[in-house]
Amino acid sequence: GGSMYIEGGTNTLKDVDFRSSKVAITIKNEDSISKGGALMAVGWLSGSMLDEVDFRDCSAGIGGAIYLDSAASRVEIVDSNFRNNTASIDGGGAIYVRDTTLIHLNDVKFINSSSIGIITGNDLHFSELGVSADNINMTQIQQDVVTKSKSSSAEPRVCIDGLGCQSGWLPTNLPNELSSWAIVLIVLGALLFSGIVTFLVLFCCYKLLSKVIVAYKGKNAEQKVNFVSVGVDSQLVIFPSALPSSTA
Repeated sequence: GGSMYIEGGTNTLKDVDFRSSKVAITIKNEDSISKGGALMAVGWLSGSMLDEVDFRDCSAGIGGAIYLDSAASRVEIVDSNFRNNTASIDGGGAIYVRDTTLIHLNDVKFINSSSIGIITGNDLHFSELGVSADNINMTQIQQDVVTKSKSSSAEPRVCIDGLGCQSGWLPTNLPNELSSWAIVLIVLGALLFSGIVTFLVLFCCYKLLSKVIVAYKGKNAEQKVNFVSVGVDSQLVIFPSALPSSTA
């Protein structure tokens, strides 16, 4: 493991970032392969978990970010991200696992993982199935390994030695998940709708205010007319009374 080698025990890694972690072998022979660019796990006990862990720009011969050799039960990897990790010799650009019974991915995202080889998983690679050949249900195995996880890496994303590469295990978009273009269109539509509603409200306010102003001006004009009429009547009443009385 480029950063960590952990053997045995119930282990929990939470809110940890591995950046540019690499494995280099200085004394090489034909069997030398670097494993687990960030983490190599051996013999982990039940209840082990990786939660909110980020692996970025890690590399190794196999298992660019993680090499999981063995565990008493499935190691849970939850709400974690793998970005730009590379396996330079064999499979598992992000994760290499001995068999499918050792790991469970829940809400995990893979971005631009890569590996060398024709039948090697760019994101996830298993060296064996781990299930009796007489009882193979690939749909059930997929459900046991992957939950709500996705990838934008190139295909093949998941491969199993002896069974080839598996499609659909790590989709680009989850079911009922909107694509980025759909989200952009929804946002633009919402902005357009908000603009139209705002315009209509302002227009209605303008029309209402115009009516109020017109009514106010009309009322003022009516009051002025009444005032002039009252003034004229007063003169007509007062003026004759000011004349001298005539005598017969």
